[in-house]
Amino acid sequence: PGGYRLEVDKDGYALIVSEAIKVDQNGFFSCKKYETKKDFILYANSVTTQTKNIIEGTVSILKSADYSGAGVTTGSLSMNPPVAYFTSVDKSGHYLFQGITEGAWYLLFYKMGYVTLTDKIQMLKDDRKTVNVTMDTKIETVASKTSYVKGENITLTLKAMNYGNATKIVDLNVDPAYDFTIEQNGNVVWTYYKEAPQTQMLGPEVQMPVGESVIGTIVWNQVGNNKQPIGAGKYQIYGTLGNGYETGGRQGEGGITQPFEIEIIEK
Repeated sequence: PGGYRLEVDKDGYALIVSEAIKVDQNGFFSCKKYETKKDFILYANSVTTQTKNIIEGTVSILKSADYSGAGVTTGSLSMNPPVAYFTSVDKSGHYLFQGITEGAWYLLFYKMGYVTLTDKIQMLKDDRKTVNVTMDTKIETVASKTSYVKGENITLTLKAMNYGNATKIVDLNVDPAYDFTIEQNGNVVWTYYKEAPQTQMLGPEVQMPVGESVIGTIVWNQVGNNKQPIGAGKYQIYGTLGNGYETGGRQGEGGITQPFEIEIIEK
């Protein structure tokens, strides 16, 4: 039980993004009230003494000992309506799902600032599966500087840092390939994809070689999606790869960066 924010993508699947709405003591809520196109019910993972029908494992995060905000979602690929369970990762990186029925299930591993990982498994009767993963590719949003005068162009870059030992291939299978969102006090001021979707199509996948690489760079003129110049103040910029934290069993990976803060000052 606790608070979670629910967002719905263009195909009607539920996306867990951050804390915001309440989950009841039974650990569930229905997405119907959010006008999803599909009946998608999420259940919080409960603690029981079961030894069967379990999915568990360890999430390793390279270059980070901080597991706060890291989580795992698993969902049925065969049940109708779709059903998903979610759980956080503990301080040692361990996660546990119990009461998982027979059938095909997807797994989504996420942490803000890292590329998500996906997997699919087949659960048998009374099965117990262990799935260990390593999150080895970090993504971040950077601006050319942290302070700008009103009306000045702002260059934004979405970068990747691959800490692994091989090229990371991210299967996007979504549109847009990447995006930038600018917020002030939690309110969205501007979203890049709404302005120029045709300029950033990278194809079905992005390759991230070992080390640092650039996914995309754009220039923003400080005009919001409402076609009005923004005012002075502090703004938070988020970069998104693919659909960010994606659920619903579809192929594709993504991620959301930590916010990069800038300040706009009067001339």
